[in-house]
Amino acid sequence: MSSSSIASSGQDALSPEDRLLRAADVQAQLGMSRAKVYRLMQHNILPTVRIGGSVRVPRKALFRWIEENTRPGLRSSAENTY
Repeated sequence: MSSSSIASSGQDALSPEDRLLRAADVQAQLGMSRAKVYRLMQHNILPTVRIGGSVRVPRKALFRWIEENTRPGLRSSAENTY
């Protein structure tokens, strides 16, 4: 079976959470410039997968990276005075 017939039949298709994201997709998720996303990819700060000349970020790995790099605020929301 050819790869195109596998893709069109839905076999071995990636679920939405297993998708590989392009730099533009990561840019939208993180709300930063595409140039900054490329720098984070180039310096191996973001988790990447290289396929030929393309670089992608696994969606699950991106959200795990966000969780691992999120730091709690200094005060709880109840203490905010603004």
